[in-house]
Amino acid sequence: MPSPIKCSTFVLMVFLPLMWVAPPAMAQRGITMSLSPMEPQSQVAQVTATDVANVHFNLTVTVNIPSNSFFKVTVSFDGHTSTGWSTSTNPQSLQFRKSGSEPVNVTVVVPQGSLTDEQGKVTINATATYPGFRVDASSSAMVYVGQYFLWTVQSHGVSPITTNDTIALPVSITNTGNGLDQFEIGVNDKDEDTSPLGLHISIDKSMTKSLTPNSSDTFTITATYKGTKRPFGYIMTLRVISQEAKNAGDIYSGMIYGVPLLFNPSPPHNDTQKNSIIKAAQQSYVVEGIISASIIAVVITAIGIYKRRKKEPDLDRRQRPA
Repeated sequence: MPSPIKCSTFVLMVFLPLMWVAPPAMAQRGITMSLSPMEPQSQVAQVTATDVANVHFNLTVTVNIPSNSFFKVTVSFDGHTSTGWSTSTNPQSLQFRKSGSEPVNVTVVVPQGSLTDEQGKVTINATATYPGFRVDASSSAMVYVGQYFLWTVQSHGVSPITTNDTIALPVSITNTGNGLDQFEIGVNDKDEDTSPLGLHISIDKSMTKSLTPNSSDTFTITATYKGTKRPFGYIMTLRVISQEAKNAGDIYSGMIYGVPLLFNPSPPHNDTQKNSIIKAAQQSYVVEGIISASIIAVVITAIGIYKRRKKEPDLDRRQRPA
């Protein structure tokens, strides 16, 4: 029977080499991973009221694996922003069997209508794993929301005015852009003289209005008519200029709108004509940025109604039996 000392020596001689061949801590020692800074370090997302903005970044992941390692290293990526915007990477994961570097593309989707005071920090987390081992790294960048310029102007349709009469025309402007904007408002061109018509036009409030996104303000145009010409139509010019768009060099920084006036209109001759004029006068139009041409259509329609009303009595007289 072997002695206890010989038995212990036998056990050590058999199992010690096995323990030395595959010690996990020793096999995994020396693996490192790093992420490069995201390029560029900041981006401006040019969203619109209806379109999202896809913002792209690039980075590089580098993994160092000891030459005596026999495991493959899997690197997975997870992205998020401080604002909750959708973030994705391509590829979503990588595998390394030896040391190396690979590019990673990052996409951030900024929702349409995002406001200019929103900014998101984009963070990409990378995790390198293989059995019994894990290494983490991260990289980040910033996304800022660019400003787009949009507004609506709302006024009533045809406004009748008679001699020695003064009327108030309320007009509202709404900032439908995504940032604070200053709007300069004016009536008629500087070189347009309405005094020969006997018409005096003025605005009751400041010519400049500061509006936050989705806020509105109303100003009143006062028109006084001292002339006697009857009847005739006149399209008053309303100018609206976005100061922020002007400062940014936007070609659509200013828009011109037509506010139709009808001077000394004759009373309607029947209920059908009366209802047509009332409907035209009560009709509101909303003009948004570049669609100011629609105002001209409204004006032409309103003038057409008036002309038809004026001609109909003559037709009636011609068709009346002798």
